[in-house]
Amino acid sequence: MNFEITILGCSSAIPTAKRWLSSQWLTVHHRHYLLDCGEGTQIRIRQEKLPMQRLQCLLISHAHADHFLGLPGLLSTMDLLDRRQPLRLFAPKAVLDFLDYYISITGNVFRFELQLQVLEPDFEGLLFEDKGLQCYAVPLTHPVPCHGFLFYEKVGGRKLKKDWVEANHPGVQALKQLKQGKDVCLENGTVILSDEVTDPPAQVRSYGYLTDTRPRLDSVNKYDAVDILYHEATFMEMHKTRAKKTGHSTAKEAAELARQWGVGSLLLGHFSVRYRDLAPVLEEARSIFADCRLAENGYRIILPQTT
Repeated sequence: MNFEITILGCSSAIPTAKRWLSSQWLTVHHRHYLLDCGEGTQIRIRQEKLPMQRLQCLLISHAHADHFLGLPGLLSTMDLLDRRQPLRLFAPKAVLDFLDYYISITGNVFRFELQLQVLEPDFEGLLFEDKGLQCYAVPLTHPVPCHGFLFYEKVGGRKLKKDWVEANHPGVQALKQLKQGKDVCLENGTVILSDEVTDPPAQVRSYGYLTDTRPRLDSVNKYDAVDILYHEATFMEMHKTRAKKTGHSTAKEAAELARQWGVGSLLLGHFSVRYRDLAPVLEEARSIFADCRLAENGYRIILPQTT
């Protein structure tokens, strides 16, 4: 089963020719999720050849324009392409009010169902789950209410050893129990040990999306550290005062949080346009946390499935 992240935009507030505004595409078990939707997101989705019409869920972290102004264009494009599948949208009330106003002044009533859910400012915990994953929302620190999102793949069943199944044919019910890790006693009294005829389930994979915030280790420390953490790094340490004033983090602070939480690797993003060369940003973070990369436009990560 696949677990992939595609960076659609990595700039903060102002887009550039090479850095579009905040948006990421997450695919887990062939289900698709969009994290934030800055201006031009629909174009980036098409450029990356992602299956726009198969998007199942859209999450907006907070009500700042560079994280949600792409919604009207994206939803309109879906509608014009004859989408019929429902779309779940989790967002702050201000964003949903904006969307209502847009629909009211344009008369653009979408022909597909928008399943809207307000992301309350003080909400924390399990936001939703489906067959493949659980998504938790965690509070962040920013001038407006803001949430980060943690995605944990669900634990699958144990894997039956194909050769043994073909040689023994124990029956559907017995196979189901063995995959659940339960030993089985057949009608003839034979006991089959699950550990002997199955392999352990694949290792659970995880991803964290923390954007537009001061460092908030207290928000994430109660959860298992993720394999890959995306954390905003709008500023460098030389502009730390500016970071504190605007509710953002420096690359060093993001790296320190990653180190303390114990994540597998760190992705830096949401870069200020003042930094044309991002090499120093990366160098600053790597001085604290070595396994660190830049989440630039088009960057894609595939997490392998391992046992």
